Amino acid sequence: MKKSPSRHPGFLSPGAKVDGFHIQERLSSGGFGVVYLATRQGRSYALKFALRQASSGPHDRKLTDERMKRELGCLLRLHHPHIPNVFAHGRYPGLEDGYFYIAMEYVEGDTLRVWAARHRPTLRSALRLFLALADALDAAHQQGIFHRDLKPANILVRPTGVPVIVDWGAGDYALSAPLTQEHLPPGTPAYRSPESLRFARLHANDPGARYEFQPTDDLYSLGVTFYEVLTGQSLFFYGAAERARLDAEIELRIPTPPHEVLSAIPVPLSEVVMRLLSKDPRQRHATAEALKRDLASLDDESAAWEALLPASAGWEEPEAPAEAGPPRTARLSRRLWWAVALAACVGGMALAISTFSSSMRPAAPTPPPEQETAPTPMTAATHPMTPSTSPGPTLPPALPLPLPSSSSPAPLVAREDDRPMKKPSQAQPPPNAKRTPAPARGTPQWCLMVPIAVAMTSGCATLQARPPPGDCPPETTAAMRARGWLFEGENHGPDFFIHLGNTGTTAPVGPDPKQVDQVQQGGDLISRVADNTFIKSLPVGTLLHGRLWTGDPADKAAFARWTEAELPDGRKVPVCFVSWPLMWAPGSRPNAPRLSTPVPARGTTRWGHQLDMYDGK
Repeated sequence: MKKSPSRHPGFLSPGAKVDGFHIQERLSSGGFGVVYLATRQGRSYALKFALRQASSGPHDRKLTDERMKRELGCLLRLHHPHIPNVFAHGRYPGLEDGYFYIAMEYVEGDTLRVWAARHRPTLRSALRLFLALADALDAAHQQGIFHRDLKPANILVRPTGVPVIVDWGAGDYALSAPLTQEHLPPGTPAYRSPESLRFARLHANDPGARYEFQPTDDLYSLGVTFYEVLTGQSLFFYGAAERARLDAEIELRIPTPPHEVLSAIPVPLSEVVMRLLSKDPRQRHATAEALKRDLASLDDESAAWEALLPASAGWEEPEAPAEAGPPRTARLSRRLWWAVALAACVGGMALAISTFSSSMRPAAPTPPPEQETAPTPMTAATHPMTPSTSPGPTLPPALPLPLPSSSSPAPLVAREDDRPMKKPSQAQPPPNAKRTPAPARGTPQWCLMVPIAVAMTSGCATLQARPPPGDCPPETTAAMRARGWLFEGENHGPDFFIHLGNTGTTAPVGPDPKQVDQVQQGGDLISRVADNTFIKSLPVGTLLHGRLWTGDPADKAAFARWTEAELPDGRKVPVCFVSWPLMWAPGSRPNAPRLSTPVPARGTTRWGHQLDMYDGK
């Protein structure tokens, strides 16, 4: 007999009874389980159900029932104030074939992200909160237990400010049986460690390879979480369709230190966070105990620790492993803005041509002085829409235009005082003097300035279109294969790393520059091979001559191609090398993107779609 949908734990209604527990409301749900607030004998509990039955095993690739039992095994081994207690477990509705559930301590509070946004905590409060989280991790690690999915969504904060690490469904403990056949354990992509992603990439063709999770992996995830709370912005955030780009950023991009994002953050605290985010796990704290000691030594009781953290309105938190990309409406609005800006550039050029043509016509007779209207002075320096000489600001989502008056247009330059405007000089210009043509009658002056102002603000001169696709010349492809720079029978070669260099200069980048985010403009560049671990036949120090495209602001990625390699012995050979998408670093602007170096590159047989991770595919 087919069971009623109401018996499925995903459809329980308030008032339903489960082994003496009374369902009150749904608290949360995910791909593996659903959590309800339930009461029993006047006390509140969190009742978590697996969404698949035990009998679903062979067909349940997520192994939902086994994961729930794994979570129970972790929690039964842990007794800590920042980890929820377990009180009961069972199956519903049948004892043998029902849905597994766990009754645990109910934690009243918000997720960490919501708590940070609502309460705007001080630096001292955030420091104490993460000190408590480090203490909880230390207790778990000493028991041989790893959480493996630390992120803001899995940290609840009580009204008193006390944090609790929840959702141990992806957890693991010593001597537990493996559950999955994947290279990596379950987890949220944006919070995975660089070394785990590197392992998965290097063992992609080895189905039996399994990554061995370490305490430093949990500490890295905690570092990402700490960074996001301190700065109010996501460290890494891409959709499911952009996983390759996300993984590349986690492996390669060095984040901007928190104290450079928010000057109020003490440098020692920023250094602790950056140590947690080290690409090399050996550079991180070896244990959560070491992290606790570092954090406990930071607060010097000064007033600086009372500074409020930033509002996190722009902090987009990936709540699930399969995350959707940015909203289509947001992407559309950005592209509409750039369409308007491009149209303004064209309009500005048309206006200039029209003005030039008008200036070539015979000047109209000069009207008598008493009939002439005083011209309003209008210069690029005084126009309110003209950008300053510093790098342009972040573009607004919509084009703000001053509206004209119903009668005469208002002057664009404010007067210094309220005295009546003086009449123009009575002196007559020389008979043959050239006159600047006035706008057509009835046309507001601001209309003539909009295309120019928009063109200046949008940086039309630096707008870089995506490079077109095309095939690498056959002779170049053959030469690269002969040198081992392309895989035999494949359309791409092994990865190597280069120091990007600066466009607009004839000097190559130095042999070993510090890895920083630097402002780049599109154009010709000379790069230098930095690491050839996987392509020994390409010597370190080889100069690569190519070109950089800064990319579409909607994609926030730049692209580089190199067509000539200058070997250390002076020989020059043609190549077809392409970079991975170079993601814009924090602090980038549409006309001044910041890129990190070194960057990954590879040989290709075809210049393809530049947003593909492997350009030639």
